[in-house]
Amino acid sequence: MRTRQDAWEYAMLQSCAAMTLQAPTAQRIRESTAPATPLGTALRSSGSGIGQSNEEASGPRGAPVWNAIWSRRGAVTSTVDLIRQFLHRLHRRVLEPHCGPTTELLELGCGPASLTLSLTPRIQRLVGMDISEEALRQARAAQVRLGATNAEFVLGDCRALPFSEAFDVVWSAGLIEHFFERDIDVVLQHMNALRPGGIALTSVPAKYSLHWLHYRLTRPRALRWLWPWSAEPAFQTFYTPRSLRELGQRTGYAPRVRYLPPAWLGWFLGILLLEIRKPRP
Repeated sequence: MRTRQDAWEYAMLQSCAAMTLQAPTAQRIRESTAPATPLGTALRSSGSGIGQSNEEASGPRGAPVWNAIWSRRGAVTSTVDLIRQFLHRLHRRVLEPHCGPTTELLELGCGPASLTLSLTPRIQRLVGMDISEEALRQARAAQVRLGATNAEFVLGDCRALPFSEAFDVVWSAGLIEHFFERDIDVVLQHMNALRPGGIALTSVPAKYSLHWLHYRLTRPRALRWLWPWSAEPAFQTFYTPRSLRELGQRTGYAPRVRYLPPAWLGWFLGILLLEIRKPRP
């Protein structure tokens, strides 16, 4: 017998499959007006390039692109947000077993951080980092609405973190695939920020999936408007279970690779998980 949760997931799948994407409307990038947190102030005042929003610090898919993405409004954005909320429910099931009263969690490429902010009542501390000021503005606004006093959001480059063995969980979703052959640099930063005994969890798009097919079909310039995130010709890469496992092995630790559970749904949606535990000495 189908439960209410099963029925809801089935309805979401139908919505994902039937979604018709429309051309995004250009929006003016709004400046973030949220006050800097103490950690954010320290990041911006450092000389390492962390916290800078220029092309030199952020790379070709850096702050300008992501500010534009997070500034968009309209029917397409609302549909993408609906799908994102559905995926958050699935990702939350992955993160919850690793959350407890003393857990300190770092999210890299946090965006508006709606998933990790929902976990703040059950953890000690959340730090979200993103290279987009607009994403951080939205995250801080949500933080205020939720009263999440144990969260802070900072501007930074995920390739050069100012953290060393500072967190129990390091999480990212939709991040490393934008760095192509330099994805290993970002994964290594996940591991450097972990305390011994901590776990890094990364969600990435799977090759040979509906997501991958949609991406491939929208690479011709005339069809690129059908891709709702960016009109860049090379926006991201996709992984097979084997290629993701090999990436994890390059860290020097033992990775676990699986489809987002339930596995049949993760396979259908095209989402793989990379999990790496940092052993204790």
